[in-house]
Amino acid sequence: MKVLIAEDESVTRRMLQRTMEKWGYEVVMTRNGVEALEAFRKERFLMVITDWVMPEMDGLELVQKIRDSLKETDYVYILMLTAKSEKEDLIVGMNAGADDFVAKPFDRDELRVRLRAGQRIIELEDMLQKRNEELQTANKRMKRDLQAAARIQNSLLPGISPENAQVATAWHFLPCEELAGDILNIFNLSDHEIGFYVLDVSGHGVPAALLSVTLSRLLSPVLDDASLLKSQISHPPGYEITPPEKVANQLNKRFQIDLESGQFFTMLYGIINTRTREMRYVSCGHPALFTCRPMVKPRCCTRPAFRSGSWRMPAIMNTCCH
Repeated sequence: MKVLIAEDESVTRRMLQRTMEKWGYEVVMTRNGVEALEAFRKERFLMVITDWVMPEMDGLELVQKIRDSLKETDYVYILMLTAKSEKEDLIVGMNAGADDFVAKPFDRDELRVRLRAGQRIIELEDMLQKRNEELQTANKRMKRDLQAAARIQNSLLPGISPENAQVATAWHFLPCEELAGDILNIFNLSDHEIGFYVLDVSGHGVPAALLSVTLSRLLSPVLDDASLLKSQISHPPGYEITPPEKVANQLNKRFQIDLESGQFFTMLYGIINTRTREMRYVSCGHPALFTCRPMVKPRCCTRPAFRSGSWRMPAIMNTCCH
């Protein structure tokens, strides 16, 4: 390990160099804080030993400048040599950024123990940094995977609403920041029937998204073995449309609530006949549909403008014409 030493006393400087080189350290000697700071900026040192009292720049200032120059991910173990022994002085040194102290004149055994402790801390910091880098790499990879999954899920949303002279359709999907299990679709089932569904899988993240994608595959209007919306028949047009209640029953049989994870989903699925203007639908634990009737010029200002089924929506007041 390469160690930077700042010591103005030549005798102490030579003793430190000889002693530490015998212990296997690579030592770079400087005579004051200015030289030490210049050497620190040119090379990488994991350990610094500095005297407190030195000309031009003392050890306290050197420690502060070294700490200020480090990145958040860098760590340097700093040991201060000092004749100061008062508690207040040691607190000042620690606040400046020193990790430990050795009294002058230094005892070899004590110095060796302090250096070993510092080396262990450096090794632990290095291990922690590597683990953090591994976690950051894994986190970036996971974010990329989640973004890719979100794009796939978004591609399953309706691209263009079905064109029909009798029925106009519109939708709005506002996703949350997380990958989730919400999905919807509007599509042509035949030349005069439009299908639509909204479903919500409980929870968030990959498990919810995977189930919602699976369900969207089963609710595809394409005639194949996977879809539940159509079944093949021998006479024209070659298929028949499955009623909404049967679709719900089949899904309920295939996807019972997971008692271990508690995962389930709610759904609303409907079919609009554009010739008869009739709509059949099934709601399985999902918020109910409501009808929004056209605004009518009211006779007074207290008549509610909206109704839903057999129950009244909260009154929405029209502007009085009087």
